Amino acid sequence: MNGTTDGEAYATRRRDDPTRFIPWLRDHSPAFQSIPAAVLQQFFERSEIVSCKRDDSLLEQGQRADRIFVVISGTVTVRVERGGIIRELMSYGPGEVAGLLALVDQRDAPYEIRAASETEVVAVDARYMAQLRAAFHPTGMVVLDAFMPMLVEHLRQLDDRAIRLAARKSAAMSGTGQTFRRDDR
Repeated sequence: MNGTTDGEAYATRRRDDPTRFIPWLRDHSPAFQSIPAAVLQQFFERSEIVSCKRDDSLLEQGQRADRIFVVISGTVTVRVERGGIIRELMSYGPGEVAGLLALVDQRDAPYEIRAASETEVVAVDARYMAQLRAAFHPTGMVVLDAFMPMLVEHLRQLDDRAIRLAARKSAAMSGTGQTFRRDDR
């Protein structure tokens, strides 16, 4: 015998089981409320709980985006680095989802995702959902339908931020004779 009781083994399995967050997420996040419990169970069974310290990386810029991150506690930020300058694009707190683009496309990430504080997330396998979606499997379609409004809103916020950054860059160059290039963002 290895010295652990059945109760300790159960507690360890329970602590490591991402499906335990489903009831809480259904109570706190509109996107999760619209997904049937059975679909969420399937969605979270291919997930893992990740605990991070402040500034730990969940996804590096240029790394394959194959997971989305459901924030359980703490805050994560999405940042982009260009020309040695790091810009924070968005922050996500409990009940929110970072990296939703991975549900649609598992390319190299144009951004990084980092813990802004001590954070606990559920890292969900976006490749599995993409496979279901590609096969027009009902589970994949339900998940995509639930998260699409959130993804569209995130893209709008990023677009607004890019426009503000471009306007600031343009205003700073006004009268200098320089031109704004796409690479300057």
